Amino acid sequence: TLIALGLPGPLSSAVDAWSEYADSSVSHVAKAAGFVRFALSLDAKSGRRVVEPRHYVIAFPLRDQGRQKHQSALFTLRVVREEEISRDPNAQGAVANHLRFKPPAERRAIPGADEYVEFELLSREHEVPSQQPLRISMGPVRADKRTGQKEFVRVDMGQCIQRIAVDIVEDPRGGQRLVQNRWWMCIETLRLLCNVDHIDCSALDKPGVPPQEWVIRLMDTHAPVNRKEELQETQEDRDIDDLMQYIDSRGPGRGLNGNSPAASPSGASAAAAAAA
Repeated sequence: TLIALGLPGPLSSAVDAWSEYADSSVSHVAKAAGFVRFALSLDAKSGRRVVEPRHYVIAFPLRDQGRQKHQSALFTLRVVREEEISRDPNAQGAVANHLRFKPPAERRAIPGADEYVEFELLSREHEVPSQQPLRISMGPVRADKRTGQKEFVRVDMGQCIQRIAVDIVEDPRGGQRLVQNRWWMCIETLRLLCNVDHIDCSALDKPGVPPQEWVIRLMDTHAPVNRKEELQETQEDRDIDDLMQYIDSRGPGRGLNGNSPAASPSGASAAAAAAA
């Protein structure tokens, strides 16, 4: 419930409004600085990869005359083909695919090279100036073999995404304009991030197995602001294209036992939230 999340009851009207916009019942709500969980799997009937849940309503904190209020945005996830992504440079800088420089014939032989998870955040244009800028991090979830506790293995998206594609779109219902933020992650790049940390990602290829769990944070204070930039804090300084060179040479993956700096800023709170 909204109260359990520490969110005001009146936010329910925003959930109803975004549900109407999405033409779907939106039942998932998260704080902008909180943990947004989603799962990837392979649908047996269609043979296509799918992401669930499809929608979240995101609550952005706002102080008005000393009182805490919240504005809202609609966060949508879906799996798309490469041809569905605009060739406009504004969009292409928001695409993460470590296979992009491989020959087309070689890419066609790789199962998920032309499939992407599309992330879209829609905000009302007049509310955007008061919202904090996006600071995105995400990562796969895995369980510690000894304790069973789940953890979120944090990856700074500045290593993968050069920029976020921003556009102004018209609300088809009329009356207002929306700011659309989008970025795309190739299925094979997500698989690479799992392989680096020795996380099972068989759900990307086999129907009927447990889905591959992920966590994304839209306002992570440890991440850069909406662009690829250097951090002052001590973190792993690896580009996504360099990760492939580490897969065979690394020992145990990062996380509870690996104590990697990239996984540690969120600490136990990340593990607890992923397990919740």
